[in-house]
Amino acid sequence: MSITRRTAITGGLSLLDYKAVHELQDQCKLVPLSAYGKAYTPPAGKVDPTIDMKTAVRDQVNRMDAKEYFTLLAQLMKTNPPSAADAPALARFAKIGLVPGKDFDASKLNADFVKHIPQFAFDRIMLQFKINRNVQHINGWNYITKTGIYGTDYLMRALVTAIGLHQDELA
Repeated sequence: MSITRRTAITGGLSLLDYKAVHELQDQCKLVPLSAYGKAYTPPAGKVDPTIDMKTAVRDQVNRMDAKEYFTLLAQLMKTNPPSAADAPALARFAKIGLVPGKDFDASKLNADFVKHIPQFAFDRIMLQFKINRNVQHINGWNYITKTGIYGTDYLMRALVTAIGLHQDELA
């Protein structure tokens, strides 16, 4: 079970309202379950200066060519192994040289595929906006109620990443 609570301020409130919400937010603490109810000092964070933290992730991904994208995906799958439910997709990925735990083998990519994949992938993702049964179209708004609950619906995950909260761009 998951419980989500938000504290936020909407327009028309006074500075005192902001102060009250900020005081409430300052009381929130996040600790590992093993430290619950005990004194806890988080470990010092490590920042990798080679990672661009200012540019939106989708903009960074959109600038990658197919080889860069799959090379990064292969690296990420080394430290974040896919689950057993991903096996059917992984079998398809292997055909293009993408195998969990291994470096990406770009020699298996078809040159024509490399040229057209960014547009093909984007078009396929945006098609989900029109046909996926989880996207609801009501009173001029398009939304889903299953954000974050994707399972192996990779296209829905990609759609939410692609459009995020910027649905007005698709109007």
